[in-house]
Amino acid sequence: REEPKNKEALNNLGFIKLKQGKLSEGAELINKALAEDPDYELAWLNMTTLYMLQEDNRKAIDALGQVLRINPGNKKALETRAYLLNSR
Repeated sequence: REEPKNKEALNNLGFIKLKQGKLSEGAELINKALAEDPDYELAWLNMTTLYMLQEDNRKAIDALGQVLRINPGNKKALETRAYLLNSR
């Protein structure tokens, strides 16, 4: 089966894989979406989800930094970042 080529399809499929617990497959697909568009905000949010599932708060905070670089007003990113910084 051929893999999708556009960033939205790659990201969406990656997110589904994360929800199924297939973290490495999900990460690979989301990273392919980011390779197509390094400023793809939703893909960075999904990378945050991946890192949180892996309990790697440092990487999650870094991914949220990318979201906020792209969209400084992203409320979800600001709230999640504050939560992670306060839970150290």
